[in-house]
Amino acid sequence: MPEFCLEDIDWDRGIANIAARSLAVRDLCSGLERLTRYARRAAVFLYRDHVQTWAFIRWTPK
Repeated sequence: MPEFCLEDIDWDRGIANIAARSLAVRDLCSGLERLTRYARRAAVFLYRDHVQTWAFIRWTPK
């Protein structure tokens, strides 16, 4: 089994990999945040639309 040595590590590439991963995670998180924001807006819109429709049907004279 070969001996492990700290000088054998390519530190620049390792740091670049970590930075790229953290950027990817940040992009993923911001994308999920945007998605949940849009989903919340759509849910509020659909709920209001549902309530208005129900009120219109309920209170329209027959």
